[in-house]
Amino acid sequence: NSDIVYVGTAPLFTRGHIFRTLDGGDSWVDVTQYLPNRYPMDITVDPNDDETVYVVFGGFGSGHVFKSTNSGEFWYDITGTLPDVPTQAVTVDPLNSDYVYVGNDIGVYVSADKGNTWEMYSNGLPEAVIAMDLNISPANRCLRVATHGNGAYQRPLVYKPAVYLVYNMEQFPSTVMVGAEIEFAANVTNFGYATQTDSSTVKLRVVDESNVEVYSDAETISGLSPQESFNIDFDGSFIAQHIGNFEVQFIDLGTLAEPKNDTTRQNIRVLDAPTITSATVTREYRSYGEINSRDIFPFGDDDYAQVVLPFVFSYDMYDYDKIQVCANGWCEFGTGADGTERGLSTPGQIGTIGANQNGRLGGTDRPSKALGPWWEDLNPAGGGEVSYKTLGSAPNRVFVIQWKNMRAYFDAATTTRINFQVRLYETSNIIEYHYGDIIKGTFIGGDLGAMIGFKDHIGGDYRYYDIAAGGIGLAGDVTTDLSPLTDWPGPDSVYVIQTLTTDVEESRPELPLTIVLKQNYPNPFNPTTTIKYSIPKTSKVEFKIFNSLGQEIRTLINTYQQQGYKSIIWDGKDNYGNSVSSGIYIYRLKVGTEILQRKMAMIK
Repeated sequence: NSDIVYVGTAPLFTRGHIFRTLDGGDSWVDVTQYLPNRYPMDITVDPNDDETVYVVFGGFGSGHVFKSTNSGEFWYDITGTLPDVPTQAVTVDPLNSDYVYVGNDIGVYVSADKGNTWEMYSNGLPEAVIAMDLNISPANRCLRVATHGNGAYQRPLVYKPAVYLVYNMEQFPSTVMVGAEIEFAANVTNFGYATQTDSSTVKLRVVDESNVEVYSDAETISGLSPQESFNIDFDGSFIAQHIGNFEVQFIDLGTLAEPKNDTTRQNIRVLDAPTITSATVTREYRSYGEINSRDIFPFGDDDYAQVVLPFVFSYDMYDYDKIQVCANGWCEFGTGADGTERGLSTPGQIGTIGANQNGRLGGTDRPSKALGPWWEDLNPAGGGEVSYKTLGSAPNRVFVIQWKNMRAYFDAATTTRINFQVRLYETSNIIEYHYGDIIKGTFIGGDLGAMIGFKDHIGGDYRYYDIAAGGIGLAGDVTTDLSPLTDWPGPDSVYVIQTLTTDVEESRPELPLTIVLKQNYPNPFNPTTTIKYSIPKTSKVEFKIFNSLGQEIRTLINTYQQQGYKSIIWDGKDNYGNSVSSGIYIYRLKVGTEILQRKMAMIK
């Protein structure tokens, strides 16, 4: 009963007390009675009897374990033969309340008769260990003890039920897009000492925010021997048909002889499909064209400034007429009043460290609608500058933002300097990230490193594109450790980005029906190649590179991806950032349990 709470207070300015509430804290009653004036160290309520409560005390020269069977109205000293030492912890076996465990300054003790008699239960513990806390693990029926300075230990509980089934849900994504399909599975293990004779039933259901059931299935388990496990595959799948929060309920209904209704709950958040998921990114090689411009951004204390675009630019299905550019390698689209959903971010929204904060590429924090060709805590000191220029004439103008000779990290100990651009194309609404020369020197990196990608006006899970990882994903999976010395895309590299898809294949309104893995291009290649693939439904995706001996060279993707057409770029490096040698390599796509692979050739 969650309305029943007990609180102990220390004997400082007044004696120690025990207080009780039976109504969730609306009113409290002093139930100290004649309990000792010592530090109350732990309190536990019998999980099978609301009125039975145990409290243990520190100090010396008094009782240390007390029990009440009427919610604290009267207390019994059940210390018995326990030593006169501080006692820190008490817990009750939820499957059999006869078994009570306490921990004190000498070790662990157990009672099999609700505290009437005690036996030592310290085998396997260091001698005279101080047991600071006790916890019962229901997953393996073990008592766990945290000691003072001697680590943590566990030991099987004394009471062993004949049949004890423990269920575990298999992992499923907690955040998905509309249209995603989720299949549910679980496993069950019998931790008892006898074979299961009565069949047990478990049910899985999904309900929406109005508690309307949108998915349900029940499965029956029978005949499990001791320590035997069984995999449960629920029929069908849950299809997220609209945005909102859904609750997944895993219900243990027990047996016909002993019915139960124990429910474990988890949440699924369904998001509207963002436009970022339809974006395409390809890599090309072109000579870096530096611009000479008198239009240099006059950065103030915030390291960012805004300018009106020479033409309206369409990004993530919206039109923008302003852009905010930051010395730290990002720019942000805006229209209308600053601070609004579509407007440029205000200094207050970005925050004091937001202009360079690592991880904001995938976060929901402002700046939003942002492009990040090299998002890091850069520094223009010592000859660097950020400028802009419009090339060509309407309707084929190109707006260029250039970061020139930027120190790769703000720290003065960094001497490495980098050059890169963002180019916005009128009419086609294509975005390009251009990378120029890098002047290598010392590099004292930031907290983690740089990011490369872009995000929509909301940000967060799946609402960004991580170019280094080759796709979208959970916000916590954003690549944030790029180093200019090992991960610089250039020189003369260009990422071509289309958030308003114009490619014939990827702009098709229908989604792919099968898993497809295309031949890389170019092939042979040096040192970078692009690989396109498609997945018909939201799935766990692994994309790995192997050498001709079958040894793994690089993991490019290991995350959930939404259904659709995808592309990924391999830069010819292994998992340690080392460039691979010439030869034949195998790229392998695993979607769920299905695996496709092809060969490609690196020639230097």
